Amino acid sequence: NSTTSDIEKAWRELMKEYDGKVKKSKRDLISTSTMVPLFGSTPQNIYFRTYELNDSTSKIIVAIEVGTDYIDPSSGQGDAAKSFIRTFAFDHSKTKTNTKLENKERENSELASKKRQLVREKEKLEKNLKKWKESIEEAELKLKENIADQEKIDAAIIKSEEATQSELNSIR
Repeated sequence: NSTTSDIEKAWRELMKEYDGKVKKSKRDLISTSTMVPLFGSTPQNIYFRTYELNDSTSKIIVAIEVGTDYIDPSSGQGDAAKSFIRTFAFDHSKTKTNTKLENKERENSELASKKRQLVREKEKLEKNLKKWKESIEEAELKLKENIADQEKIDAAIIKSEEATQSELNSIR
């Protein structure tokens, strides 16, 4: 999608390539003292207007003044002017399309990079989760052993207390 300002900017740049001095009037760009060899050796004043027809299409209107006369669209110079304008439109469209394509490629590259990062993060989380599960299993096993050891110690304490009591009773 080329906006009117995009197209006008591209036209300004093109006119500057031909030594045109571009000024903006209400709705037109006027390039004075322009020297497009295709239109002869006399400086030209080129009047340019564009407007959007819809989201994907713009219309360009160009009038070319050479000396005191305008180029007649049905003349040989008119054919050259049409070719010049079509080339501009094609080149601008191609540039915009390439820019869009580059932006989409960059966007796709960024998405692919994010995807790779997410895959690495997932693998790391899965590895950590496995390690943590093993740690939990180990801790559960140690807890069971600890409980069993406590029960043995409790039994030993009771046995020791009974033995102590028994000895005390035998002394009395």
